Amino acid sequence: MLSGGLSTAAWCARQTSEELPALLQRCCRDGSHSCFDMADAVGAKCCRQDTDAGFYGFVLPLRSFSLNGTPHDLDSCSELPCLFSLANFQTVSSDPAEAVPELQSLGLLATQWQPYLPLTGTTSPILMDRVRVNEIAAAPIFYHRLFHDYAEVVPQGLWEYAHYMNHRPRFEAALAARTSPRLRGCEQLLAARARATADTAALPWLARRWAERGNKPFDSFVNIGAKDGGEEDPLHALLLDKAAVRFALAVEMNPEFCAAHLLRLPHVELLCAKAQRETMPQILARLPRHEALGRVPWLDVFKVDIDGADCDVAQAFLSAARAKLVVMEVYDGLPPPFRFALHESEKLRWPPRPPWGCSLSYQVRFLEQLGYQLTWFGAGNAIYVHTSVAERLGVLSPLDEVDCYAKSVVMTMWPNGRVLRRWFYEDPLNDTLAEARAAVAARLPGLPFTLEL
Repeated sequence: MLSGGLSTAAWCARQTSEELPALLQRCCRDGSHSCFDMADAVGAKCCRQDTDAGFYGFVLPLRSFSLNGTPHDLDSCSELPCLFSLANFQTVSSDPAEAVPELQSLGLLATQWQPYLPLTGTTSPILMDRVRVNEIAAAPIFYHRLFHDYAEVVPQGLWEYAHYMNHRPRFEAALAARTSPRLRGCEQLLAARARATADTAALPWLARRWAERGNKPFDSFVNIGAKDGGEEDPLHALLLDKAAVRFALAVEMNPEFCAAHLLRLPHVELLCAKAQRETMPQILARLPRHEALGRVPWLDVFKVDIDGADCDVAQAFLSAARAKLVVMEVYDGLPPPFRFALHESEKLRWPPRPPWGCSLSYQVRFLEQLGYQLTWFGAGNAIYVHTSVAERLGVLSPLDEVDCYAKSVVMTMWPNGRVLRRWFYEDPLNDTLAEARAAVAARLPGLPFTLEL
């Protein structure tokens, strides 16, 4: 009970100006108080209401791992080549002194963590929490969730976990009907073995694979949305060695980021301007002209991450200049097979209200028309390879975006996790499309966007 004698659910009803029965029906479905706890009140996140700050970090379907590393049938990735699987997300001990180094090595716990800070609770930086989900008499299986200030509280996560498991055959059949018969699912075994679970690790890994197969190492780059050129940028590791960079262009509109980028990577040509169709001739004019465009693209890596009309910018650039690899941030709040893209507009202000950028299925479709295939996906980022050079990169099968989405960590600011799971697993596609269109239009009034199947 909270101060004043209110239950957490009643407090949430007051905060959201709803009648308590209506709130319970909307949030818990079974009409009980079971999906609320104190964390809802503390974080003011009743029923996972929408927020425009932070990101969620949901896992779809919610992952469960055994603490001792034993595979089990509750985890669809326990014995499959999933990028986010038991091998990459496993704590070896319940003792924080032993678990902390591994959590830090996986990037799930910041190096600033100190022993007096708890490993559980709604907090930041990103941590891992575990709750047992099977019978006490059996070998322990834990539900794991990545969480921080805007993630789900445990009771809601467990409710969704139980709901998913109860309907698993129906959900899996629905997803199977949406996957492409031309592709081999989302087998990323090589990336998983290399611990390439983020774009900052995946791009250098792909660059090494390219060079190890006798190809000329990557040395030409265009980075649109470069920010400060720091370690969070997937191109950072490839740009550090000045001697290994033949040509690199960074485009960034924030003057403070531009100044920091210039200090950090002075050998990278910098254009401090907003990336859009109107400035594309200015960007393209910076590209080297001494090599003729042949069958094999001469630009090695092209990256876009501007939290705006990302796909408009990517399409304008790639229509004039080709690249071997394309790296893009994915707005994964609109799940496959829905194709969403925010388009350029005079009314678009930065930072826009989410959703922004473009969804995975939108990227896959438009890049496929330009000769690219999805070769890596994880945690809100994707890497595509041009089909003319795919064989030279090694045996990496084209990936199916539906299967990838189902097996990956989802990093999105909107919508909330419950709506996202309903859109992806449960509701008919046409009903979801109509609901999603109305929701996006309400969040982005007057802004042009595409949302279609």
